[in-house]
Amino acid sequence: LRAKPCRTRSKTSTLLRIMSQEGNAVQEMLAPPARSAQETRLATVQQASAEQGGRQRPVWGRTQSLAGVLAELHSSNAFLAQRGLEALREAVASAPCGVLSEALLKSPGLGALWMAWETVHADAKHRCSVAPLLAAAACLRYDARQDVSASLLAEADGVAAQLDAVAMTFVQRRLRDAYSHLASGSHTRANAALALLAAAVDGRPAVARELAASFDFSLQALPRLSNHVPMQRESAKVGRKRLRGSGDGDGAAARWPHPPSPADMSVKDLQAQPSRVLFVDFVLALLSAEDYGLARAVLGRKVLAAGVLHGIARDPPDRATIALRRVAQCTVEGSHDGGVRLPTRVLSAIFGDAAVEQLAIVSMRAGREEGGGEAAAASAAKVLLQALATQPLFGITPPRATLCPAGVRAAARCARLLKRLRPTMCRIHARLVIAAADANPCVAAAYLASLSIKVDPSLSERWLTSMALTG
Repeated sequence: LRAKPCRTRSKTSTLLRIMSQEGNAVQEMLAPPARSAQETRLATVQQASAEQGGRQRPVWGRTQSLAGVLAELHSSNAFLAQRGLEALREAVASAPCGVLSEALLKSPGLGALWMAWETVHADAKHRCSVAPLLAAAACLRYDARQDVSASLLAEADGVAAQLDAVAMTFVQRRLRDAYSHLASGSHTRANAALALLAAAVDGRPAVARELAASFDFSLQALPRLSNHVPMQRESAKVGRKRLRGSGDGDGAAARWPHPPSPADMSVKDLQAQPSRVLFVDFVLALLSAEDYGLARAVLGRKVLAAGVLHGIARDPPDRATIALRRVAQCTVEGSHDGGVRLPTRVLSAIFGDAAVEQLAIVSMRAGREEGGGEAAAASAAKVLLQALATQPLFGITPPRATLCPAGVRAAARCARLLKRLRPTMCRIHARLVIAAADANPCVAAAYLASLSIKVDPSLSERWLTSMALTG
């Protein structure tokens, strides 16, 4: 009788022990999985990027998670794939460091993006969508090496390397899609393609060299894209509101809104920007790398160099200054330090009569008070004009001691260049004419022969200025 309670207590304790073990096992099964070291660092970076500088957390749209976005990107439904691409672009715009780090971790090489791109492109209804281009441009514009919050990650170089591989994949496999958008005749589609091209090559010399070697620069759409007016038809009133600059040479530069970065660019932003803005950004991105061989290949394409210089007088002063300084760095400065050695015929073709006229217009704005950056643009234009008028390397002015027929023809061409200047109205133009005459007497003689100046004395300011210049 006394042994039974003992067996009962032992059975009870054994049952309780088994239940406790099963409960611990259930709790372990229900508990979230332990984070790896990389995921822990990723969570730390996301929190730091959200707190630093008032940054917001990723905006995932309807799905509210990266897993939902990846599921939509892998979907065979074109509508869901397009929605996932838009959500990815918005999330990268809100917090690029954490979003791209997590996206590359779960989808190496952004394979989900390319899968969604293929799904959207294969559907006839969504083939003209710019969502794949904007999402790819937002991802490629991010530079992990320059981001302060990304320095917390030891894999920052790995993220940058994966994005470089994504850019190379686009150049090698998706250029046909870019051609389709560029030649579509749609202002929005062409701008999206230009934004993606600029984002892919900016800061990536290897990708820029690959693009310069494989891109079809004979597209008939490229000269049209370098113009100010968008490709789509618009009323004259809308055009005047968009480009508030006069068409004559003395008009002020256009007051364009500052273009947003591709990470923040939406369809409305693409519609508001002229195609020339993104075209110039694309050319300057190709020239941004410290690679003189690449600069020679880019400037050797007349459609690119002439597209930047033709119409630069109507660009905003700050954008004109950046473009002119970059062109001068690749041509004038590069010719002195043994960098870019473009053939003379290529340089003479780049700086034709239309380009010289635009440079002359920009250089006349040095004395205007209403334009804050016009003085810098005028100074950059003066550097190019002085090099054209005094250095035989550009094929416009002849060598100093050349008296052969070819030298006489070159002197006549340089005199034609000088006639586009207005030395009686602009001090910079007067100094340029005097510098060109001092550099080559043949040019001075040809210039004097082409002038139509009244020799009879007069008390007018124009006559006094002309006599001071020619004397």
